[in-house]
Amino acid sequence: MHRCVIMLFCGILITSGGCGGGADDYPDMGRVRGTVTLGGSPLSGASVAFQPSAATGGRASSAVTDANGNYTLKYSANMEGAKVGEHTVRISTYQEAGPGEDGEIADAVPETVPNQYNSQTTLKQTVEQGSNTFDFELSAEGEIDEHDGGSYEEGE
Repeated sequence: MHRCVIMLFCGILITSGGCGGGADDYPDMGRVRGTVTLGGSPLSGASVAFQPSAATGGRASSAVTDANGNYTLKYSANMEGAKVGEHTVRISTYQEAGPGEDGEIADAVPETVPNQYNSQTTLKQTVEQGSNTFDFELSAEGEIDEHDGGSYEEGE
């Protein structure tokens, strides 16, 4: 899954944050934070997505790493964390060209993370209630998808 899809997902989470009832409408949650490094250096601006397994079901939680590679997952606009249970994790730096925060067209951001951490991810984590810290020390070795402005689906 590439960053544009994750950012679209985040937008949907934010706009749907006011829908539904209160805290009783949320599944069992765990707070999730950590750090992502690539080849030993902090990975900034990377999207991190935790998708519950098919057995667990439910929507994904996501975050974008800061300059130090730190992330804190958001389940919705007003709820941090991820659903309790097993998750598939995808980490990506790819972002399609599009409108930037200043209204100008932002250039595409190339993928710098090998496929085994995004389109062909092998990463899994089990979220428990309470506080969870998952640090990802990614190897820079491996095949990296080259995007031509299109998107790729899981496993392509």
